[in-house]
Amino acid sequence: MKILVSNPCLHPYSIYPPYLWARFKTYIECDYDKDVDVEWLEPIYDHFPKLPDEEFDILVISCYVWNYEKQIELARLAKKNNPNVFVFAGGPQVPYNDIKVWEDYDSVDAICYTEGEKVFADFLYAWQNGNSLDIDGVILRTNKEKPKVNVPKLALDNLASPYLHCKDDMERICKEIKDKGHRLNLIWETNRGCPYSCTFCDWGMATNSKVKRFNEHSLFEEIKVFMKWKPDLVFIADANWGMYNDDVEFIKALVEERYKNNYVSTVVFSAAKNKKTIVNKSLELLHKAGMNGGANQLGFQHLDPEVLKIIKRDNIKTTKSLEELTETYNSGIDVIGVLILGNPGDTIEKWKHSLFQLLYMQFHDDIKVHDFMLLPNAPAAQPDYIEEYKIGWVEKYYNEKPGGEKNNRTLYKTRFITESFSFTRDDWVEMQIWSYFLQACHTLGLFRFLSMFAYHARDVKYEEFYEAVFSITVVQEILDEVREVLREYVFKEKQDKFINYGNSTLTNDNFIYMKMVENLEEIYDILETKIEFGEYTDDIFKFQKGVSYNSLQKEDFVLQYDFKGWFNKTLKLEPFKKINSLPERTSTEYKYKKLPKLSKTEIVKALDRAPNYRHRIALHGELL
Repeated sequence: MKILVSNPCLHPYSIYPPYLWARFKTYIECDYDKDVDVEWLEPIYDHFPKLPDEEFDILVISCYVWNYEKQIELARLAKKNNPNVFVFAGGPQVPYNDIKVWEDYDSVDAICYTEGEKVFADFLYAWQNGNSLDIDGVILRTNKEKPKVNVPKLALDNLASPYLHCKDDMERICKEIKDKGHRLNLIWETNRGCPYSCTFCDWGMATNSKVKRFNEHSLFEEIKVFMKWKPDLVFIADANWGMYNDDVEFIKALVEERYKNNYVSTVVFSAAKNKKTIVNKSLELLHKAGMNGGANQLGFQHLDPEVLKIIKRDNIKTTKSLEELTETYNSGIDVIGVLILGNPGDTIEKWKHSLFQLLYMQFHDDIKVHDFMLLPNAPAAQPDYIEEYKIGWVEKYYNEKPGGEKNNRTLYKTRFITESFSFTRDDWVEMQIWSYFLQACHTLGLFRFLSMFAYHARDVKYEEFYEAVFSITVVQEILDEVREVLREYVFKEKQDKFINYGNSTLTNDNFIYMKMVENLEEIYDILETKIEFGEYTDDIFKFQKGVSYNSLQKEDFVLQYDFKGWFNKTLKLEPFKKINSLPERTSTEYKYKKLPKLSKTEIVKALDRAPNYRHRIALHGELL
């Protein structure tokens, strides 16, 4: 029988080779206890999936939030070309608990609702031998009401390695990806499972389950093999990296191979929630080797106890996260504080409190806000949870940056929570406004140093400072433009949250930044009347104007006070600490590497960075 496996990747130019295909092929050829005669067609893994001219018997589609629409269309086309093709679907985006799944996945014949290797092998064995296809782990279109049964998980430590067994094919494919000038990304698993049950998460359908580990010897051998392919990114797909003490040994092996092959690969992972020692050691090793790429995300999700209880995140302690934060700061590693907007139980005031708490924790370089994505098999998407917390949603298109091939981005459609028992859609708009406003003002830097000085030197809380900026008439006019876009998105037909700025399409925080730049002198003048800076007024405003990207004429300048030294000390404080000194009164010269008067186009280009790479993008670093 001829099998075609399809798993299109997210980005047009950042490509993952076909890991799922290699997993299935390896299990059937090395681990399965029955003989199955399979002819494997060249798998589909590119961003733009195309069916081959060659005929096939079974199409396997692995569905994630970023590719499920493409997979559905591919299945329809396969059926159109040959009605006898059997379509076998799996992956976390297939809503297998919803009987309506068969309407959306209208060309699918069977759905796998659990770990796939053995189930798919059993299915192929039944197909080959003319037995019933209605096996455990699979729901057939012809038996939609079949109750799901628990299928035992595999003993992973006995499985053969796909990177070793399929080495020649994977090496060939990786070379083809690199030869096209694309980024080569690799998925790497050391374990499966997650002991937590956060309601927003569906980690490969493995949440709230025992963690099982792959064979240690094979994992070390895999590192030696795949690092020779010179991947640009290694994504460790474990749900809680660092929960085992020997995880750090894998990092050491990755670093060793990086030097042997003289190629810097970025390594990213999802950190263990309550065990930070190994996480910190891993980050430190990667940082020293230049392998941790952008900033590292530290997920708080929210900072209100009641909200955390509702999303079943209250068993993950903020104190542990703060321990990690302090250690990573001390190691010089960039860290991003992460929140989720749209948690049931939230309110505007609770949301603002969480945002401002991150500033007191010293998250000045970046704050990342995820909208609450209602993944179809996550606990939050189940009918009882939706009813209990009165959840409403929109189903719209999403990405963190505007789409388009030049941006290496594609928008994908999914559901987002926009109301619950505790907040309305109007409230949701205001929470969005505050997120974008603070990211524009503080993360991107237009008011960061003014607000930090006001807090540390003048006892003006961050909330008080930014409420003052928020209330300025011209700022409100800018925010009203964003409100209109967000209201069209949540109440009307607009399909994404992006906003037009001249000939560019921007995220809302970048739009706010650009519009504030157009009115910066006026905003600063008004702010000067609202916040008392005393004898430091002239110097702190000169410093803020000089250090941030704006359209003001830039020239070297001299200040009476050493703000550079003072802010460098302040930025290194531990969470919730305040500096116990004021800027030293000493003449300090500030020189630019160039004398830039930045155009709007240049500023927009500077802001156009991928998530995790936004820290310090709109600051003249030489002044710091």
